[in-house]
Amino acid sequence: MKRIFSIFCFVLLAAFVISAQLTFNVNDLLNVTRVGDPQLSPDGKTVAYTVGVLNKDANKVVNQIWTMNIDGTKQKQITTGPSSNAGASAA
Repeated sequence: MKRIFSIFCFVLLAAFVISAQLTFNVNDLLNVTRVGDPQLSPDGKTVAYTVGVLNKDANKVVNQIWTMNIDGTKQKQITTGPSSNAGASAA
């Protein structure tokens, strides 16, 4: 009986911990940084990609272009500003 009670308490505690960690609301979703449009360089050593951040006041996502080495090092933001930037293929 004591073992069953211990198992019940453990399961109840585990369910509480899991439910406490799964609180994900709309604001969390809106604040997620959006990464997309990866483009490999012709030499295969770097990747260019866009990073989008929500501008709540303008009600739009502003994309900027970033690059990094293929191994994930030397991340560098290429564009900045209040409006979106995109690669030549997005024209």
